Amino acid sequence: MKIRSDFVTNSSTTSFVIISKGDFTKRKFFNLVGLQKGSPLVPVFEKLFNLFEENMTQIDDSNQFADDINLKKIIDESLKTGKKVYHGKLSSDNGDGIESYFCMDSFEMRNNILYINAVDCYW
Repeated sequence: MKIRSDFVTNSSTTSFVIISKGDFTKRKFFNLVGLQKGSPLVPVFEKLFNLFEENMTQIDDSNQFADDINLKKIIDESLKTGKKVYHGKLSSDNGDGIESYFCMDSFEMRNNILYINAVDCYW
């Protein structure tokens, strides 16, 4: 987690990178988080999937990640192998409890099909 040294509010933002073999789909995402049909957490992760989809943009280079050498390397390698790379941001300012919850901490998830890095979290 990074701490802001300029103007600070009670809001939080989390930047994320999603790398996917092929399109980013709900099925791939649910498999990554280990979600089973009928789980009481389905609505929570369905909302998170929708937030990712609504707030992501496909990128074709890693230049904006120059400060994070490891992430830049992962992105470059993924692009070379034809994976799709997306970038976006979640914010606690939107009044959505689920979005706010996932902005309160950083997280990283991966399997051989999907990688989600939401480590860049600011308070």
